[in-house]
Amino acid sequence: EQINSFSELIHKNKVTNYNSKLQQNLKVRNINLNQIGSLCLLDTTEGINCGLVISFTKNIKIEKKNNFQFPYLPILNTKTKNFITFMNSFTQQTYIVLFNNYYLRKNRLFNFYYLGLIKNSFKFKNISLQNIIYIKPIDTFSFSENLIPFLFYNDPARGLMGAKMQSQIVPILKNKKSIIITGYEKNLLNSSNLILKAYQEGIAIYVSAYKIIIRDIYNRKITYFLDKYKRSNHFTILHSKPNVWQGER
Repeated sequence: EQINSFSELIHKNKVTNYNSKLQQNLKVRNINLNQIGSLCLLDTTEGINCGLVISFTKNIKIEKKNNFQFPYLPILNTKTKNFITFMNSFTQQTYIVLFNNYYLRKNRLFNFYYLGLIKNSFKFKNISLQNIIYIKPIDTFSFSENLIPFLFYNDPARGLMGAKMQSQIVPILKNKKSIIITGYEKNLLNSSNLILKAYQEGIAIYVSAYKIIIRDIYNRKITYFLDKYKRSNHFTILHSKPNVWQGER
């Protein structure tokens, strides 16, 4: 769908969960625990295909053999490391997955039992620091779900409805910055192909309705052409406008 730039992005990040109509039972529609981190828990289609067409999470990677890899944070010496590594669902079964903050001091002193994902089942267990990984709760949702403010203080049905409403909005002529943001709008802009971004730092020396010329730090002229009056698949116009002025760095 090309209703807006957001709906085009989320439709590119969808995957089907079945091969034929004979496998459309409740077992296929349910959420498998080994898919946590790879597929979104809430964002799915409505109606007959509910649970069969699912969205990817926001930081997923796809291997050459079409295996999904999701980001996680390793826990070493009672502290969560800042570097992010990726893991597939097969390697996940050999680790204990935590969703709460294990490195908090009050959790280490008072919480002796932790809710973790151990071999495709949630269990309360007194765990040690061996084979533990930490997945952020925001990494289990898609782009559309992470743009909803106060997502964790609402029920799943409202979160699904909010994701559908964002993909149906109509672009306005004079847009403004939102009052309440979640911080993932920048990741959405970097993933969209409809929004032109400068690949090199420089100064805009020429700005018009059709192109933007930038002189970079190596004294090179880089020209960016804007999309003008292109037809979308919903019989609307894809029209870009410059958001910089001449002389801006």
